Amino acid sequence: MIVVFGSLNIDLVMHVDYLPFAGETLLSHSYNVLAGGKGANQAAAAALFGSETHMFGSVGADEFGQKALSFLKKISVDTTGIKIRKQPTGSAAICVDKKGENFIVVSAGANQYTSAVQVPDKMLTEKTTILFQMEVPWPQNRELIQKAYTKGARIVLNLAPFAFVPIDVLRQVSVLVLNKGEAVALSKKLELSCQDERTVCQEIAKKLNNICVITLGAQGAFASGKNKIWHVDSLEIPSQVDTTGAGDAFVGVLSAALDKDLELQEALRNASIAGGLNCLSVGAQSGLPHQEKIKKYLKKITVQPA
Repeated sequence: MIVVFGSLNIDLVMHVDYLPFAGETLLSHSYNVLAGGKGANQAAAAALFGSETHMFGSVGADEFGQKALSFLKKISVDTTGIKIRKQPTGSAAICVDKKGENFIVVSAGANQYTSAVQVPDKMLTEKTTILFQMEVPWPQNRELIQKAYTKGARIVLNLAPFAFVPIDVLRQVSVLVLNKGEAVALSKKLELSCQDERTVCQEIAKKLNNICVITLGAQGAFASGKNKIWHVDSLEIPSQVDTTGAGDAFVGVLSAALDKDLELQEALRNASIAGGLNCLSVGAQSGLPHQEKIKKYLKKITVQPA
């Protein structure tokens, strides 16, 4: 069972020729209003991979809130743990250029009021994989991580957007997922040597005594445990449309695969494919692949000791 404690947003995605610089005004060719939020994106990815998925978070009593819930309900994510708040639904302004690259500004809205008490104790067991990000208040994340740890749940933390987490809490995390920039920032906070991504991944895993995964976009990802480090290829995409949500697709499927008791190497293969396929559509959730589609690409991805 997957429990996701995190954010729900509505994304306003604008398509531009290039990403603007400070003070510049650009005209967008078109825009889309789409469901997003790192928590919701990862919950959707896990559900489409076939996992029983429960989402806990907050939305506003507005049209954006209804839209944020609609897709999750459609793909059978349990949304009964999502609270309707007086504050507006969180939103993100996203610019996407011709190469599919983006920049994102997020307004938290109702996400600021998400609370650890929303998750009942009965949901936290040794058979639960609970997934966190950093778009809800950190004290609530911390409280729930510590409670989940005492209950023996598998804890996955996607340290995005980056903020420093105390080392005692990081050591309660089973799987820590970062991108390249987040890994560098964390390694500095932990006073580790910042060399290549492979070394950083290995050092973080040893320091925290858990599994560390560093995603590298088109260069794939590294994953390190106590004694081994692996590299997984990325799925070759001939012409990516939008990279928004690719990391969330990776994290959601990785968590779901581990929850299904797949070995780490197989979980990485599935996650890498999900991240790649999600770049073929506009928006974070609209391009999320079903498990059956992911299976078709498994032979294209290799995982090797690094």
